[in-house]
Amino acid sequence: MAQKSFFFRNVSETFEFVIELIPTDNFDPENKKVINCDEKLKKIFGGKDSIGFLEFDGLISPHFL
Repeated sequence: MAQKSFFFRNVSETFEFVIELIPTDNFDPENKKVINCDEKLKKIFGGKDSIGFLEFDGLISPHFL
């Protein structure tokens, strides 16, 4: 199966897209600003077990040219 490719103009568009893809059970129940990463998200976010929303830009930026 071929992978889909997506084009995003900026980090904000990417943020909105990724947040929509994250299942609600990946959000920390005590702090909804923390995302608990599954194996797919760990590939995007540098192997971290969890990230905060404020870390998102810094972790996603290396994926842009």
